[in-house]
Amino acid sequence: MGFFEFRDTIQENDTVIIYISNDDLFPITVKKGEVKQTKFGAIKHNEIIGKKFGSRYDCARGYVFLLFPNPEIWTLALPHRTQILYTPDISRIVFELGLSNGKVVCESGTGSGSLSHALTRGIYPAGHLHTVEFHEERSKKARQEFEDHGLSKNITVYHRDVCAEGWPAEVDHKADAVFLDIPAPYKAIEHVKRALKLEGGEFCNFSPCIEQVQETCVKLREKGFTNIKTIECINSQTTVKTSHFPMPDFGVDYKDLEAAGVMPTNCEKIGTYVKRLEKGAKPKTRNLKEEDEKAENAVEKEELKLSECNFVVKSALAKRSQYGHTGYLTFARLPPRDESL
Repeated sequence: MGFFEFRDTIQENDTVIIYISNDDLFPITVKKGEVKQTKFGAIKHNEIIGKKFGSRYDCARGYVFLLFPNPEIWTLALPHRTQILYTPDISRIVFELGLSNGKVVCESGTGSGSLSHALTRGIYPAGHLHTVEFHEERSKKARQEFEDHGLSKNITVYHRDVCAEGWPAEVDHKADAVFLDIPAPYKAIEHVKRALKLEGGEFCNFSPCIEQVQETCVKLREKGFTNIKTIECINSQTTVKTSHFPMPDFGVDYKDLEAAGVMPTNCEKIGTYVKRLEKGAKPKTRNLKEEDEKAENAVEKEELKLSECNFVVKSALAKRSQYGHTGYLTFARLPPRDESL
């Protein structure tokens, strides 16, 4: 199957993502006669052949969904051989490198292939990704994985040390963009420059430590790179909450303010508005007892009566615990040059 050529129906040898929950999904390769066990029971491959992607599959003790793989879902479901990049960093990398159909990209640090799939989609179908992996076993697994996903025409995997050897000679001055995710990126900048086109190109490096970033930036300046910048992508999750507070009585005649157009509406209208907000924000609860449902309906039908005007306030509350630092992204541009000089 082709990762970027969607079709409706599941066939044998397809890669299917089994979705149980947001934090529990995994890939399977569909083979006749095989069975995959999950916490909800068995998934029989024979039964999912012919089903539609996105459909629900009922197991003995629950159900799962059968999803078509794309780079974002693959990042969440892939078998980890190394630490990987996730969508917030990946999306910024693809944007900053300016990827489009037909471009050539060089990558070092193939790892689990999370970024490789996203880079390939950015240059698909006429582009090509040359990716280098230092670890031989990981390079073999990545190569097989790309073949299984129908991407072997667009990705070439090399087993070599990019710091010592760079990319193969046939890639020299062919790349529109280069990405590094290696322990010592500053040792490979000379090879990056050799891989980029003479007309110039884009560069990106991912490093978890600021000391790596500092040395890389020094080396980039020495080699003539410009527009050097380093950023950090951190998601901040907040919950929006609606609160209402009584207006304090400072001896002001609110009717006079309303008549003057200072107050937007009267107390009764504000009370109705607040009630509507509360009803809209109230979470739905399943399996309520009959008497609880009647009591809840009775409360919802009640008119909200206020003796004084209320302020409606929106506030944003940050989660107590959330993901923080992943790494630093350093971007730079190599301007056009003449290697003959």
